[in-house]
Amino acid sequence: MSANDIKILNAALSSAGENQITSLTDGSPEAEVASAVYERTVSAELAAHPYSFNVDYQELNRLSETPENEWTYVFEKPSQAIRIDNVEVNGRTVPYDAKGSKIYTNEKENVICEFGQRVDESQFPDDFVAALITRFEAIFTKALAEKDTEAEALHEKADLKFKMHRNRDAKNKTPRDRRSSRLTRVRG
Repeated sequence: MSANDIKILNAALSSAGENQITSLTDGSPEAEVASAVYERTVSAELAAHPYSFNVDYQELNRLSETPENEWTYVFEKPSQAIRIDNVEVNGRTVPYDAKGSKIYTNEKENVICEFGQRVDESQFPDDFVAALITRFEAIFTKALAEKDTEAEALHEKADLKFKMHRNRDAKNKTPRDRRSSRLTRVRG
């Protein structure tokens, strides 16, 4: 774990009124809970939404195998992808199906994948970190202090903080006009 991981966890432990940890293996009850939930919780929050700080693009490698389904071609899914957001060819979104480590489509080449990935905590925006701290505070409140009602209120507070972060994050992008298509742009 990095220093940023421990900072996030210790901020949540302090807010929950628990002892801080030095590592996930220091043998304390706090470290045991943190070790059990940290990576799974962070990955789930990153996979829940296409945040601008964890989105990447990659041209896909076509595999030589022939799909045994309705698709014509199979491509290798990016290894670092925790979520597939879009598949396109020449800027045009194309139908696809992502299953396991493969992406199926009827496009033959120049297939670009937009995906979410697990990034280092040093790349997390401050408001995302604040929401994570509240999420872990809820987890520690329930697991260590056994205060279910307080933990539930903290989970709701974390949900609100993540929603506010998604709203701010969305303002950093040009809105997509879902009503437009190539045909309507040509006619226009």
